[in-house]
Amino acid sequence: MEKRFYYFAYGSNMDSARMLARCPGARMAGVASLKGYRLAERLYADIETAEGGVVGGVLWSVTLADLRVLDRFEGVAAGAYRRGVYAFSTPWGDGRAYAYEMTPQTRLERTGKPFPRWYREICQRGARQHGMSGAFFSKTTKGA
Repeated sequence: MEKRFYYFAYGSNMDSARMLARCPGARMAGVASLKGYRLAERLYADIETAEGGVVGGVLWSVTLADLRVLDRFEGVAAGAYRRGVYAFSTPWGDGRAYAYEMTPQTRLERTGKPFPRWYREICQRGARQHGMSGAFFSKTTKGA
């Protein structure tokens, strides 16, 4: 049996069609949250630490091959995002999952840039698919 990992999606990869087109082997595990973070709008979604903050998202079960694909889409090699391990919470328990966070250089370049309309719509669709509401339906943090 192939080893699987949790991946926490808080942006456009919440959309099932988008995620499964990228990673056909992914399996939706449920809705989850990252406590101690907030969503930041920097052209695309980012997370940053925030006391008392909570970021909602979708937890996916993925393979190592899926993680490599996600690394490519998130621009890890180009230095746009970095993949880290984050503590998540769900109604059925807590655990650890991979997620992506912008690098400091990317944050500097993108701070103050709003989500493109098409991107916000994909994120909204993903949130709706999983019964979520919140940041993508209103203005989010513009980034510090």
